[in-house]
Amino acid sequence: MRIRLRKSAEGAWLVPDAPGVPPALRRFLVERDAAAIPTVQRELFAEPTPFR
Repeated sequence: MRIRLRKSAEGAWLVPDAPGVPPALRRFLVERDAAAIPTVQRELFAEPTPFR
């Protein structure tokens, strides 16, 4: 599992991916880690990060 930072003029995105993982497991891992990202951000920055 990896999480990459993608930047553009409109903003920045954390993009979870699981290359080389079987498709059935890949979806679970990506969804699990994507759901955890806001929790980690809140704990690190002590305030919610805006999402669009």
